[in-house]
Amino acid sequence: MSNEPKTIGGLFKDLECELQNLSITLQAFIEIMVKIAQIDEIVKNNKDFTSIITT
Repeated sequence: MSNEPKTIGGLFKDLECELQNLSITLQAFIEIMVKIAQIDEIVKNNKDFTSIITT
């Protein structure tokens, strides 16, 4: 019994760190997707740019 860990606090700390990393990564991904959507709208609304791409 004396060799068994009393708590698994380290596990929770590791999970908390991983969740923070995931949260930051997800926020960055969302921001990138928003920018891509904005660029798509700009391209769709710009006839000259669309013409250049088609050519």
